Amino acid sequence: MSGFVKGTLLGQALPFDLTVVSLGVLAFSAMIAVFRSRRTPPLGNIAPLLVFIGVVLLAALRIDPSPYGMEKLIQFSLITGVAVVSIAAIVATPAQLSSTNKAWLVLGLTACGLSLPFVRIGGLTRAGFDDLSSNAGTLGYAAALAGVWVIVSAAEKRLPWPVALPLLAVFSYFTIASASRGALLGAVAALLAYGLIAARPGLLAKVLLPVLIGIWIALQLVPLEVRERVKLEDVTRLQAWFLAREGFLAEPILGNGLGSYATVDPYLLYPHNLVLETAYELGLVGLVSLAFVLFFSFRNLVRFRAHAETRVLGAVTAFWLASSMVSLDLRNRLLWIPIALCLCLPAIYAPSRRPPRPESASEGHPSNYPLRAIQGRSASTGLGR
Repeated sequence: MSGFVKGTLLGQALPFDLTVVSLGVLAFSAMIAVFRSRRTPPLGNIAPLLVFIGVVLLAALRIDPSPYGMEKLIQFSLITGVAVVSIAAIVATPAQLSSTNKAWLVLGLTACGLSLPFVRIGGLTRAGFDDLSSNAGTLGYAAALAGVWVIVSAAEKRLPWPVALPLLAVFSYFTIASASRGALLGAVAALLAYGLIAARPGLLAKVLLPVLIGIWIALQLVPLEVRERVKLEDVTRLQAWFLAREGFLAEPILGNGLGSYATVDPYLLYPHNLVLETAYELGLVGLVSLAFVLFFSFRNLVRFRAHAETRVLGAVTAFWLASSMVSLDLRNRLLWIPIALCLCLPAIYAPSRRPPRPESASEGHPSNYPLRAIQGRSASTGLGR
């Protein structure tokens, strides 16, 4: 059993792997979408992702075919393959991201529902989450991500504030209770990125400042054990980062291969950092390919920022990118799904689908419609010459 159901009463009660089932559903949906769309995206838009997948497969060929390594390779191939096919088939325009963005709300509600029986109301302690799984942070990530979606959707007038505020309160509770540093850092980064992408400094100040104040107040109310864990000064985490850097310097070109971090530190298994883990596992080739994907994703996010759904996606992408700097496990299939979706969706957009820009700044204003109509009639009748 994998994901956050591993080793729990919930996981032991289920005769199947929830992650495998979710991948099967995604694959089935992707096939249906491909059949209905009957189109393929331009190769240039999926090239960055194909390069990254190629680097991972190259690293996989260098490792021994151990059960762990092969399992990890199969998981990665399944998730990236499903993500590529699904995105290429479903996303024709940024406006079609509405249903995809709503999935973050469903993810957050599901995580809160699963963790509710294990949380002591009013306790705000991580102990309840530890009863659910050894990877309690996954629930905190889901709750924080859903909270970001609620705030941004309300700011974009996609969700009424009377509905958004109760949802935000629920997601905030579970985010703080998880004591996850990555979730809090990701939430702040997501709102900051949203303000920059939307180019609305006033809205950024109105949204980000209350969130920061709320986080500070919540941290004063929670037990000391939660506050201590939220601090980034973690000796164990710093040691993991140091070992990852040393491993990268030992094999700087192609890295040490998938799954090899366990040979460096059998307890931690991964360095809790996207850049360091990519550097150790895949070397400079992996770092360059990752930068390639991120560059094209950021470029296309900026290009399509006129669409509200793209701005929402930009906030979600910033959440995962920032949170992955302090917590990430490339072995965790549950986390790979949203990361792949966030990083791949912006890179799939074709430049030809960019909405046409008016010839002048004032041409698109509704007040100019009668003037343009008169000018058109004058030109056709020869008047005004």
